Order: sequence, then structure tokens, then C-alpha cells
Amino acid sequence: MVLVLAGLVAFVTLGPHDAKDQSATLHAGDCFQNVGTDKHAKTKKLDCTDPQADYKVLKMDKGGVVDTFSCSGVPGTTGSLTQMGAEGSFVVCFKENDDKGSN
Repeated sequence: MVLVLAGLVAFVTLGPHDAKDQSATLHAGDCFQNVGTDKHAKTKKLDCTDPQADYKVLKMDKGGVVDTFSCSGVPGTTGSLTQMGAEGSFVVCFKENDDKGSN
């Protein structure tokens, strides 16, 4: 299954995680903003009603390494984020945040 990515592409970051990157702390239901680039994304966890919270996590697959396996069965997924490093690997399946900017 080919995932349509909205603003982010699937990526792999090797090496230690940047202290500002909160990707490893995300859980299903969390929202985030990409404060990095498409190629080297860094997530910032935000309240889902925050106007800058562009994406909502649908699934966090700790130990996952291939986004198509981790996210193919997750309804609504429009993008994924994959990280591998000394601390382990994970895949985050996400969609656009529909609650962005609502109070």
C-alpha cells in the first residue's frame, strides 16, 4: 500500500535522537507539529486544539521498522514517521489533525 503523505515523507533517522525531537514520546491520540524538515523531521508534541498541531497520531509501533507494515492496516493514515537508532526503532502512523485550531 502506498501511503499518501501530507507535508511529510517517510524517513529514517540514524543515530541518537535530538533532545528537541519528541517523536519517541508520542502515543495514539497525541498531536504534533514537524519543527524539522521533511527529510529530517523533528516533532513537537502539542495539544490537539493548538493551531500549530498539524498531525494526529493514529498508532505508535515500538520496534517497528517498516512503515508499510506498521501503518497499512490503520484506517485514515496519511503519513508515517520512522526512526531507527541506538535507543531502538519505531514507526508513527498519523493523519492530518482535524481538531487543529478548535477551542
